[in-house]
Amino acid sequence: MSRPTGIRGCGPRPAEGRLLLGLVLGLALLHILGTWGSVAVWWGDTGRWLHEVDRYARGATPYRDFFWPFPPLALWLMGTAGRVFGTSTVVMFSLSSLVFGAVAVALAYYVRAVLPNAVVPQSFVGVTTLFLAIPFSALGGSPLATGTYTPAQPIGFLLLILALTVALPVIEVPATGRALVAMVLAAGAVLTKQDFWIPAALLVGATMAALGVLHRRWGAAFAAGCVFGLTVALGLAAVALSAGGRAVVSMLTGGGHIAEFRGRGLPSWERLTLEGFTLSGLTIGGLIALWLGGAERLRRLKIWFIASVGLLVASGSLHVAMTLRVLGSPTGRVPSRIAEEMANLTGGGANVLRAAVRVLHDDTLRHALPVLLPVFVLVLVLWNRRSLKQGEALVLIGLLAMALGARARRLFESVEWFHVMLELPIYVLAVQLFWDAEASRSAPKMPKPVRRAGSVRGSHFVGLVAARSPGTQAG
Repeated sequence: MSRPTGIRGCGPRPAEGRLLLGLVLGLALLHILGTWGSVAVWWGDTGRWLHEVDRYARGATPYRDFFWPFPPLALWLMGTAGRVFGTSTVVMFSLSSLVFGAVAVALAYYVRAVLPNAVVPQSFVGVTTLFLAIPFSALGGSPLATGTYTPAQPIGFLLLILALTVALPVIEVPATGRALVAMVLAAGAVLTKQDFWIPAALLVGATMAALGVLHRRWGAAFAAGCVFGLTVALGLAAVALSAGGRAVVSMLTGGGHIAEFRGRGLPSWERLTLEGFTLSGLTIGGLIALWLGGAERLRRLKIWFIASVGLLVASGSLHVAMTLRVLGSPTGRVPSRIAEEMANLTGGGANVLRAAVRVLHDDTLRHALPVLLPVFVLVLVLWNRRSLKQGEALVLIGLLAMALGARARRLFESVEWFHVMLELPIYVLAVQLFWDAEASRSAPKMPKPVRRAGSVRGSHFVGLVAARSPGTQAG
């Protein structure tokens, strides 16, 4: 069973990988230079983790002598470097910048692994993904180049995306050594931050299934699982030996963070209307791109377009109306963005309406990649899986499951920068596979120039995938 490689008949471009790597490194360098020394709130998260790293570098034991709400690997790495080079802000921000540079390089290889034969150039996908992901790192925290709100986040994602990139070829070739390396990297992600527990577990399960079910290498699959489990166990044992058994429990629960913040990602009227507004907006953009690119006739897109416009207007109007109600008579806990407008609000009437529209605008930018997006695509893939090759459908389902797993901690609360990095190449892959499946059964086939123009202009994946659903297929 072969791994999907995008549009059939499109060969690899050797120079594309070098161009991709150079562009993402250039963009990363610009971000580092532009945000050097910049932090969100010095006495907030940044000051806290700098203090914690300094404590470890000076010999204190985490979980016993001071509080660290994450698994220990990031602290071990940063603190050990601090023992050697010192813990000044110059050293710490330099290390954070190196980690960010490594994340950019890993993203380039991840894009190449997911889209080896992309019609849309890999360099375009990689640079666009990095360009869109960078702003999300500074929403409520410090930029990527200065460690975000904790260095555990970029270090953990670096290990996860490396594990996924290393493991993807195992679907096609039963490379046991590659699988074992991926398991060690996935275990490292687990030992870094709670956000990556679920996607790492899904990756381990998928790798073991590929070795055992696809390639009949059950011994290798068992060995991969053992390597992952043993690596995690060694990390937990190190924590228990240094700080005691209770420290392991504290680490697993985030030092009480699970109990304190367990409901922060659940839906509310504000978040659900935002989800509907952003999802319908993305769908409308994709449908327009399909029509302008000549990939679809307007009558085939009309139902989806009308439904999307209706959802956009309804959800946006409801969000503004509820915001106006809260601004007029606030009761209970007020969402933070509305509270900001209330603090600066003067007068009434048109000023209040403008404030409500500003809240919708700002919240849309903060939730530009809705959590329902991977759910929507996964449902469409499952609904239309017969139009894809079996291997293509399985890989796409697995990647989307990992994307959902990475969303599990935040859910409806917010979009993280690593959600963007992980998901956008997957959506481009979904576009290509559905496009290819449609083109292969169309008669006569679409001319190549039209296909290329349509694929580039239709980069908003939602419209293209939606246009391939049963609602627009004759028969």
